[in-house]
Amino acid sequence: CALAMSYVCRAFFSGSHLASFHKELAVFCHQMSRHNQIRPYVVLVSVSNAIVNLSGEPAPGFCDNVSNYEDNEENLSQAIKKQDIALCEVILTIQIAENVIFRRIDLAEKIVRQYQDFIDLHAGGIIKRISIIRTFYSGLVAFQCFRETNDRYWMDQGMKAIKVMEIWTNECNWNFENKMLLLNAEYHFSIGDFDKATEGYHLSLISSRKHRFLCEEAIANELAAYFHLKKGMEDLSSQFMKRAIKCYQSWGAVKKAETLK
Repeated sequence: CALAMSYVCRAFFSGSHLASFHKELAVFCHQMSRHNQIRPYVVLVSVSNAIVNLSGEPAPGFCDNVSNYEDNEENLSQAIKKQDIALCEVILTIQIAENVIFRRIDLAEKIVRQYQDFIDLHAGGIIKRISIIRTFYSGLVAFQCFRETNDRYWMDQGMKAIKVMEIWTNECNWNFENKMLLLNAEYHFSIGDFDKATEGYHLSLISSRKHRFLCEEAIANELAAYFHLKKGMEDLSSQFMKRAIKCYQSWGAVKKAETLK
């Protein structure tokens, strides 16, 4: 089950083309439901729901024997009741990421506030890559919230995310360098060091493009656009936003791209 959850989440977060991956998910869903493998099925449903929201792809038909597992909130509630911390972390990570991508920072903030310490304490990195991805997106939430509230809690959360990403970048530069660089750019933006922030966004974009993380290239372009808009550089901001839209479209996140036009 852990391997199945890890594969599905890795494919989603690494930027697999959403429409193509969704077809693969539909087959996988049918197989899991056929064999009554509920735990991996719940993960598949969470990823599928995110893809539907991002891309506008039609939701797949769910099999009757597992039709009660279509709702993310209910699945999370049941996972908490069963103390299935690994499944909780997967569902929460997908929710945080989707809310970050759609700029629903208020919703992402509530999830991080409510569950971050609990998951850190109990999950213990059961599925290590999911923990790292959660830390990355939670870090993005943290710096955005710090800029809005100046609450030290969020700066501490953001700095913790950077430290984790630095460790993993040393372990595997290919997978984590662009994430670390983007978090650093957001940190420097948050403290008003605009020169280092500019360099950080630039380096993150180079790294995400080089390492073929299309979805994170899209996010980095979008965040760079907001940064430059804050600096009053509207033309440059518009250029970054156009690149973000193009990356989201290439990823297959058509619905997200439409929100930026």
